[in-house]
Amino acid sequence: MLRKITAAPAFVPTLIAALVLLLVSCIYFHPLLAGKLLKSSDVILIHGMQKDIFDYRAAHPGEDAFWSTSMFSGMPAYTIHYEPEGNLIKQIQRAMRAILPEPIPHFFLGMLGFFFLLRVFGVSVWLALAGAFGFGFFSYHIIITEAGHGAKLAALMYGPAVLASIAWTFRGNLLAGAALLALAMGFELTSNHVQITYYLAIIVGLYGLYELVRMGRSGQLKRFVLALGAMVGAVGVALLMSAITLLPLYEYNAYSIRGASELQVEPGEREERPGSKKSTGVDRDYAFNWSNDRDELLTLLMANAKGGSSSAKIDRSSVLVKERGDQMMDYPWPMYWGTQPFTSGPTYAGALICFLFILGLILDRTGLKWVILYSTLLFMIMSLGKNSYGIPEVLIFFSIPAVYLLTYKKVNQLSPPVYGLVLALGGFLLATAIGGDPAKTYKLTDLFFDYLPLYNKFRAPASILGMLGATMPWLALLGVHAFFQPTTDAAMRRQALFVAAGVTGGLCLIALLAPGLLLDGNFKNEQDSRLPAEIVPALEAERARLLRNDAFRSLALILIGAGLLFAWMRKMIKSEQRVSLALAALILLDLFVVNTRYLWTEGYQTRDEFEANFRIREADLFVKQNFPNQYFRVFPTTRNPFNDSMTPYHLRSIGGYNAAKIKRYQQLIEAHISQFNANVINMLNTEFIYLSREAGIPALQLLHKTQDGELVYRNLANYGPAWIVQDVQVVPTPDDALAQLDSVNSFVIATIEARQKDLLGSFSRDSVDLKNETVRLIRQSNRELVYEYQSDKPRFVTFSEIYYPKGWTATIDGQPAEILQTNFVLRGLTVPAGKHTIRFYFEPTTVAQAANYSRTGSLIFLLL
Repeated sequence: MLRKITAAPAFVPTLIAALVLLLVSCIYFHPLLAGKLLKSSDVILIHGMQKDIFDYRAAHPGEDAFWSTSMFSGMPAYTIHYEPEGNLIKQIQRAMRAILPEPIPHFFLGMLGFFFLLRVFGVSVWLALAGAFGFGFFSYHIIITEAGHGAKLAALMYGPAVLASIAWTFRGNLLAGAALLALAMGFELTSNHVQITYYLAIIVGLYGLYELVRMGRSGQLKRFVLALGAMVGAVGVALLMSAITLLPLYEYNAYSIRGASELQVEPGEREERPGSKKSTGVDRDYAFNWSNDRDELLTLLMANAKGGSSSAKIDRSSVLVKERGDQMMDYPWPMYWGTQPFTSGPTYAGALICFLFILGLILDRTGLKWVILYSTLLFMIMSLGKNSYGIPEVLIFFSIPAVYLLTYKKVNQLSPPVYGLVLALGGFLLATAIGGDPAKTYKLTDLFFDYLPLYNKFRAPASILGMLGATMPWLALLGVHAFFQPTTDAAMRRQALFVAAGVTGGLCLIALLAPGLLLDGNFKNEQDSRLPAEIVPALEAERARLLRNDAFRSLALILIGAGLLFAWMRKMIKSEQRVSLALAALILLDLFVVNTRYLWTEGYQTRDEFEANFRIREADLFVKQNFPNQYFRVFPTTRNPFNDSMTPYHLRSIGGYNAAKIKRYQQLIEAHISQFNANVINMLNTEFIYLSREAGIPALQLLHKTQDGELVYRNLANYGPAWIVQDVQVVPTPDDALAQLDSVNSFVIATIEARQKDLLGSFSRDSVDLKNETVRLIRQSNRELVYEYQSDKPRFVTFSEIYYPKGWTATIDGQPAEILQTNFVLRGLTVPAGKHTIRFYFEPTTVAQAANYSRTGSLIFLLL
């Protein structure tokens, strides 16, 4: 009893810290507690994508849709929204959502996980609290929240708990550590963002090597093996629990735009750069589209180093307002002037975190700093994507720490911090001197794209910088922890403080006084040409002002933080705890204030305002009212059709919005649909086409002109849900099948590929009697299509449904029939003579198998 009483006070600071983290999460996202919703553009798009699935669930209680009919002529629904049963983690998440609206639970548990990570490494409670603030309010987390990237946010937030569990297990807590790792990995995997989990695995791998060396040197290899075995088992349990989410998506990946192409030549394919090879994943240009500029890394230290957001509100202090008047405040302005297509805001780590990161790089003596440094450096270079460095330059960067370790004891003229600074600066200048034009150089990112497993499945390299939200505060707070240790040499402490403040503060000072030395200095953006010429000079001046303001702000924060540590060092402040709390408050204040630029009270809407986003447009309403209960698709050319989820909210579309479309359909879009190939549009059961001007095409009948100027045409040449063809042409390759759609009338002739020739069966090639030979859709839902067929001859029938080999089965009068991939993307069947009922049904076996795995994993976890 005495032990319990005396131990309780030690737990109180941790409990207080946890409550503070919860309180801060609730304060930042307080509009959610009042029932409001985020104004996230992606949330709106995703809601439009999911409407078809929710409608099916409402009409079929207890069933999941599995297949979406509303977008891209049909695709697997579990890539859009899926509520699987059997995964205990999903049940926990539902309970969390019932208590607090997302993303509050993600932020709270993410910061709590980071707090635990620092505590595992001996960092005090209040310093761990400071680190948790630095992690949680890392600006990238706020920006993706504002954009509605919930899966990415969840994956980032649960990473620290995974690292903490691994570190705890390596420190001898085998059973408890493994159980916690299974839980943390369960959350990480259930977030269903493989790209972020992949980057997390890089940190885990480097950290595992560190523990192998550390424990090997101390003669604890047996303990290392036991810990590793426990963790492998824990990850296995997490994988089992998450199988219901992961396995269907893994299966789909091979057929999506992230899978290998079956084409030898892609539509519109450009020549690869010298030394690179053909991608087996997404297109290289598509993958590297969102790449950071090299100088954009300065936003980690100064938020507005590249101007901030692509759509920023301005106030009366703006140069635009002073020069052009108050009316300028009525519009959002493209303050961002980097090379990304657009951005909601910069990746800002915090001025104090950057300063303390350098401090940790100098003072940490555990060796862990090298793991964090190499992870951080690697992620920085990877985030540059198409602007990355060539292999020789990267080798120089990566060799600097090794050279330092091998030589710093032999260099007596310079202190280790100064020597490290000289090496880093010299290496950077050398790499810059030998570097070539990124557009013509085979870069590290090209090497990874060509040879690193899975890397070419991902896009948007700039998102990799999100991993610095964990690595930089980690080393930063380890640095302060080392600074406070009595074993730290006083002279080294002083030198580290001055070097860290000098490097980070010096960069801010240069940006304030001579920004051209750090950035390209012209404050121009290629997209500025779209603006009135007389506006651009004021816009550039405003970008320069924003940079100077944030440079001064960051400099002030660094000086205050350095002053606090200096005051403790000189015993002007004797309490380490007070300094820790002051740093925590400063870090929170710094990040909190910057983040309100991108998401604050105006970033929310009421539920009625949210629903108003889906108010039906006049063209869609006209079609729905005049052609109810009919099965067709529309082609809304007036609405950026391949990035549109508003139309699929109300009608089935041959377009839509999804980042992981079926690869063949994407190729069809690029080769034919975007070129308005009438044959292809007709074979997709496109009954209505929206145009912005008169078509002048006899097959298009004008039905209605909306007040918005949309012209609703009925496509009289539409082939319908299914049709009987006269002949089938067998072509050697998928390339031929895709090209054939340009020259062959698919209403008369179907095309299949040679690999399916043996499945074709015999059929009549006589002319089709359109009156007496029919195939008619009589029943349709997301998972089922039923047709009535009538012909006195065996025929080949083409269906305007997307071919997907995993889950769709066909029967003719209840007997199994072979589905052939027809016209590159559609389905075809050979049907015998007579009157028959044809049924397609979607029952993906992988989902059922994965559900059993998830139940097994959940049971094992409960036993743990």
